[in-house]
Amino acid sequence: MRARPLPALVALAALAAGAFAPVPPPKPRKDARIDPKALEGTWKVVSYAYRTGNTNRSTTLYSQVEIRGSQWVQVGSRKGVASPSYSFKIDTSKSPAAIDMARDGVKGDAGGRRGVLKLEGKRLTVTYSLKPKPAVTKLEEELAEGHYRWVLEREEPEGSGK
Repeated sequence: MRARPLPALVALAALAAGAFAPVPPPKPRKDARIDPKALEGTWKVVSYAYRTGNTNRSTTLYSQVEIRGSQWVQVGSRKGVASPSYSFKIDTSKSPAAIDMARDGVKGDAGGRRGVLKLEGKRLTVTYSLKPKPAVTKLEEELAEGHYRWVLEREEPEGSGK
């Protein structure tokens, strides 16, 4: 029986053509370049939720968050409850962007929060865990034990007409 090189050659050529197919360009990341200055202003708390044990909970302890530079201040709390402030850093090289917060006046990891954030128009979503637990890496996943989620909406300055 004689070998038939043509079918083998066609199969080899098809295999080689597939091995060098062009790679599609990466999809642009919408949240990759959150400018910290874009976060500055007063934000209304739409929701604040957290998970304890097997239960998701929410609270209205704070009505606003003020962001100035790299400071996050929770305001509008009930009487007798202090308005905590945090210093934060944003890492936009990750997707979604990462946030690392440290409560002002608290040393070490005791006052720290680590998570992710997304800015869409006038809505800011921040999901985090308390340090030293591993950081939250996904915004929309169901909250796990010790995870917290803020949903904030930008408040327009008075007289802005918006």
